[in-house]
Amino acid sequence: MPTLSTFLTFRFIEDRLGAGVARDEADLAGQELEFHLSESREEQQQLLRDYLSLGADDVDSLAPSLHEWFLERIVSSPELVTVEQAELQLAHAFFLGGSALIPFLAVSALLALYRRPQEGSASAVAPVVREIVRIGQEGELAGWRERETYSRLEQLGDILIDLHYLAGADVAPLVLAALDELLHLDLPDFTHHLETRLRVRAADLPRERGRELATLFESR
Repeated sequence: MPTLSTFLTFRFIEDRLGAGVARDEADLAGQELEFHLSESREEQQQLLRDYLSLGADDVDSLAPSLHEWFLERIVSSPELVTVEQAELQLAHAFFLGGSALIPFLAVSALLALYRRPQEGSASAVAPVVREIVRIGQEGELAGWRERETYSRLEQLGDILIDLHYLAGADVAPLVLAALDELLHLDLPDFTHHLETRLRVRAADLPRERGRELATLFESR
């Protein structure tokens, strides 16, 4: 159960940073909150742990602005949480509605946690891929069909392609590993779509960055 401090922070973010708040007021409130949290690393860690320990019903009931704020904190300060604490919640966050930014931040946060993967370690997006395929196979969501599985995987592939363009040298290899994992799924229609997208993007990028993507499909 979240601490009183976390509960009050949730309310502050919803009231002062949420939808409908003027941009200048939200920026000022955000600076105020960041200043307060910067004085206590322990409080930051507790806040993130409380968020990551919420049950599914509680997570689904939170405002999109709350998810965005917490996910941005994990992206910028991944050392405050562990992979074990975060990866399942981040995988769940990929499916949340209400904001197109949330899936992007969820994948970015997963990558941030695995910034220096060991040789042979699982791709940072593996939890998300497993969850998409599981839901597609079990038909857990009302109206979920094979096309929806492909749609979610295509969304994940597009996010990773965008992140490859934006990523620094420490994250780019991880993005490539994640894309390679998607290309090896036993879903021919999806992998053909992703390879086509990669070929188009590789042709549009500067030579070195385009070459990084080309290595993914040249051996296929």
